[in-house]
Amino acid sequence: MRADYIAPVGERRTVALGDGSMVELNTDTAMAVDLQAGRRSVRLFRGKAFFQVTHDPQRPLW
Repeated sequence: MRADYIAPVGERRTVALGDGSMVELNTDTAMAVDLQAGRRSVRLFRGKAFFQVTHDPQRPLW
């Protein structure tokens, strides 16, 4: 698994992404983020995450 962000068991973590979006990772969560010119994508490998996405119609979030 190639996660960019991890919240270990028993911890929570808040992450600021490069596009201004914020992600709150719940305990035991792992995710990867890919920000490109025409799109933004997030892959949640395990756990739970709450997203506050910065609006950008030129780069939808997948």
